[in-house]
This record gives sequence, structure tokens and C-alpha cells, in this order.
Amino acid sequence: MKKKWTMTPLLLILILMVCGCAASSKEEKKSEKVSPGKKEVLQKSEDKKIDKSDEKSGRESEEKRLEQSEARAIRRMAREIARDRGADFYQTGMTEFNKGDFEDAIIAFKKAVDENPKDYQSYYALGRSYEKLARPKEAIASYEAALKIKPDYLPAREAAGLLYFQQKQFQEAEAHLKLARTLESKVAEVYYCLGEIEQREKACKTAIIAYEQALKLNPDYVAARNGLKAAQAACRKKRSSKPLKTIKAQ
Repeated sequence: MKKKWTMTPLLLILILMVCGCAASSKEEKKSEKVSPGKKEVLQKSEDKKIDKSDEKSGRESEEKRLEQSEARAIRRMAREIARDRGADFYQTGMTEFNKGDFEDAIIAFKKAVDENPKDYQSYYALGRSYEKLARPKEAIASYEAALKIKPDYLPAREAAGLLYFQQKQFQEAEAHLKLARTLESKVAEVYYCLGEIEQREKACKTAIIAYEQALKLNPDYVAARNGLKAAQAACRKKRSSKPLKTIKAQ
């Protein structure tokens, strides 16, 4: 009876390793047999693939740039249209304001700032309309909105300061009125109110300067003339109340 032959696991591993080495050797020999011309063709093929990839990437980048450019152009056009619409609403508001229809003016000015939130002139006009209707809180809020957009907008600065003064909010009034003076306001009432605030603070000298500026702009300003007299009297009183310096005997 013949003995049955079996393959052990170790023998199987050895056989597989030998086969693998043989296959690898064949591949290496095959690679060595490739002619220089064929290598050049293969290299060119690889280069073409890389060029195509770069071309595709460049095309996609250019398309993206064009899309961004178009988006910017659309946004710019939308802003221009909004400004134009806002300007139309502003003109409508001014027409209603000049007719004395302040409620309708408010509606128009609100639409103007909705179309163009940076329209500081419409905010200012909105404030004036509210003030005409004796709605000081809304008026001040509108003036402040205009000044947030354009801090050196003198009409809004003057209006805010004067309205704060009327509401007896003297600290806020002083801040706005002093800035209006820095911006070279030509409104006599600005300087009169500054004089009144200085008087409240017992600063008669600076009050005199403010009243004199008010009278320079409006010589018939009775309240400013009276304020000037009061400030001058306060300064005289201060001087007379100071104790006289005594000279010590040698």
C-alpha cells in the first residue's frame, strides 16, 4: 500500500515565496527590455496627462474667478438700483415735507432708508419730520442714525444738539453742540445753547464767548444778548467776591 503524500504548511509557504520572486524577476526583466524610444513615448503620455490635469484645474479656477466677478457686478448693480429707488423716495418725502404732510413724508423717508441704509440725508429728513410732529425720541434716534453713518454731517449734529437741549438732556446736548462748533456751525442758536450750558456750569467766561458768537451771527438775537449780560454780571460778581490780597508789612 502506497503512502499518501501531503503538503505541509511550511512547504506551501516556501513554494509561494519562490513563485513570487520568480514573478518579480520576470517583471524586472520585462522592464529592462523596454526600449529607450518606448520609454520616451510613455513619459510623453504621462506629461500629457499632467498637462491636461493642470489645464482642467486652470479652467476651473478661471470659471470660479468669472463667477465671483459676475456676482460682484450683480451686487454693485443692485446697490445702484437701490440707491436710485431710495433717491426717488427721498424726493417724494421732501415734496410731502414741504407741503406740510409730515406723516406721508415719514413713510417716504422710511422707504428711502430701507432701500439704502447708508442714506444719512434721509435719516436726517426723517428726524426733522418727527420733530415737526413733536415726537422727539424718534427724531433724536433718526439724527443719531444719520451721524452714525456720517459723523461730520453738520445739519444732523446741530439738530441733535438743539433737540437734546430742548429735552433738558444737557450733557448730550453739550457733546453735540461742541462738535457742531468744531465743524464751524453758522447757526446762532448753537452758540446760544452752549452759552446757556456754560452758565449752568458757572463758567461765565466761556459763556460770554459763546453768547458773543451767537450775536455775531445774529445781532438781533435777544435771548443771546440777555444771556451775555447775565454772564458778564456773573463774572463781575466773581471778581468782586474774591478777597483782596494783603501786603505784609516788612
